[in-house]
Amino acid sequence: MKKIPAPLDEKNVTTDWIESIFDDWHLAYGIHRVVGFVAGCIVDAKWHENVLEWLVCRETGGDCASAFLILEERLKAMESEDQNVESVIEHEGEGRYCLIQSFFFRDEE
Repeated sequence: MKKIPAPLDEKNVTTDWIESIFDDWHLAYGIHRVVGFVAGCIVDAKWHENVLEWLVCRETGGDCASAFLILEERLKAMESEDQNVESVIEHEGEGRYCLIQSFFFRDEE
């Protein structure tokens, strides 16, 4: 069965939960973008349509491999069976610390 995309448009999927993924409330906001820290590493989150891209910036130093694992754990912990939306998290590219999180409406059974 084909999954129906759930857009990050503040109606179908809100973005207010994104700030809770970061270590603290010291974040920089842009249009469809938030930058903050996870485990001492800079993480850039940007979204369009139903896709949210999380990139741990290796150039800034720190233990980016650990930050990447922590980021993935935090994203998975946000999932709830009670929501009408679910996400699929994929790793993007070799050598990059990038997660692609795509949101879809849950199948009604």
